[in-house]
Amino acid sequence: MYASPTAELALDGAAGVGLPQDGFIACRVACRTPPKVFQLSVADARYYPDVKRLQRSVHDKLARVAFAGLDVRLALAPLFLPGLTRHELMTAMETNAPLRQLVEELAPAVTLWADTPNASVGELFFEIDQDNAYTLHPL
Repeated sequence: MYASPTAELALDGAAGVGLPQDGFIACRVACRTPPKVFQLSVADARYYPDVKRLQRSVHDKLARVAFAGLDVRLALAPLFLPGLTRHELMTAMETNAPLRQLVEELAPAVTLWADTPNASVGELFFEIDQDNAYTLHPL
């Protein structure tokens, strides 16, 4: 899950900067126990430099297999599934050599986890363990 340090940034991230924010509500997240949290240096993850670079790499790979059989292209489909968890990806990689090879090739290029957080604007990511829970309180 993700959040922002201010309600304004949260609404901008949800709607898209400069777009109408109708239908979105900024909320304070309250967790039963403190979750694992990571903060970026940018207001929205879509602006992080890794995103464009990794997208280009994945699309380059897809272009190389564009005319391969459906089974080869489907092997990379998990990368495009919304909400794919780490566990699901790792499980898929166990029996999917093309997916495993691409992930292992690109993983060292991810700089996100070495980023220096920016407390005033950096988007926050948090992970809720199975024995934890959260509630949302409208601001």
